[in-house]
Amino acid sequence: MKKIFLIISLIVPLFAAAATTASSVVEKTVETIRKAPSISANITIETEGHPATGTIILSGDRFMIDSQVGSRWFDGKTLWAYSPQTNEVTVTEPTDEELAEINPFQFLKSARNDFTPRLLKSAAGAYTVELKPKKGNSGITSAVVTVDSSTYLIKSIKLTVNKQVINIRLSSVRTGKALPDSIFRFEKRMLPKAEINDLR
Repeated sequence: MKKIFLIISLIVPLFAAAATTASSVVEKTVETIRKAPSISANITIETEGHPATGTIILSGDRFMIDSQVGSRWFDGKTLWAYSPQTNEVTVTEPTDEELAEINPFQFLKSARNDFTPRLLKSAAGAYTVELKPKKGNSGITSAVVTVDSSTYLIKSIKLTVNKQVINIRLSSVRTGKALPDSIFRFEKRMLPKAEINDLR
């Protein structure tokens, strides 16, 4: 009887490990994001060796990013992008792909249908998934996503976009209460001297 229990105790963890697939990690992460009333985090975005730090707040499809190189507000339809270099706010209605390059959470939500996931060797306490586009015409040619294995919140994303590598690292990721729409919309009073460039 002891031998039977010993065999069972050895087999069960193997089945549990096998149950963790790349698809299940992506689905659980997306579901965690969907269910959270809001998510906030510190964010570092590095492109061509130039890092920029800031914060991100997310609620559903809406988000607000405030960083050293500018700010973004998205209310689910309209994107306001502020550049401190030009003191200009550009207003657009972005595509899903454009949003995916800005917001790491948005990317993972869209990746379920457009990318094929593969589980990579992961560090302790994390799952790392590589995603390759199913269609060759995607601007994002590959992505590597690392999530916390206990919370299923994103820790980092490495995107390759038209041969350019974008590294996005998240820290102090936490869920919170529901937030008002005003957080995700730009108002002229926020930057009264900025020029508005409406491209809608």
